[in-house]
Amino acid sequence: MGSPKEVITEEDIKAVYDTDVLVSKNPLSGSPNVTLISKQLLS
Repeated sequence: MGSPKEVITEEDIKAVYDTDVLVSKNPLSGSPNVTLISKQLLS
């Protein structure tokens, strides 16, 4: 448990969903913004 910025991390999402993401801060709200990363970009 914790605030969204504490619990929504790239590492946690990777561990749970086996998906690569980029977590950034929304410039307007300050909330975490999660962007999926295509596996094609990583290879």
